[in-house]
Amino acid sequence: MKNVKKTILDILKKSVDNKIAVSYADSNNTNFPRISYYLVYHGKLALSNKKHKDTFLYQIDYFSLIPLDIETDKNLNAIYSGLEDKFCISEWNENVEVDVEEDSSIYHYYLEVRIWAVFLASICSVKT
Repeated sequence: MKNVKKTILDILKKSVDNKIAVSYADSNNTNFPRISYYLVYHGKLALSNKKHKDTFLYQIDYFSLIPLDIETDKNLNAIYSGLEDKFCISEWNENVEVDVEEDSSIYHYYLEVRIWAVFLASICSVKT
């Protein structure tokens, strides 16, 4: 059985060209484009003082030196489609970091993957 982190990693690697680095959390890789993902939130819902379900929220980050069209970009669409098949996900969002001194920008695209533990068994169950 795979865990959620490994399932997301496999989807990301399968969705994009193998020249694009994919890593969990921060990496020392400064190449562009690159993809990083990490656990943003892990919460528990308790009912009558007993654990009822877990909620996990992962963020997928895609960094580029050129602006991308979130509606038509091949890589963003492939990532979205791959994740959408297994998880509840948000839409792509964009944030631009401008370095005035260097006269350059880094384009940061991100989406959220939300998982409720009730669904984990069906999402991540893969025979190996």
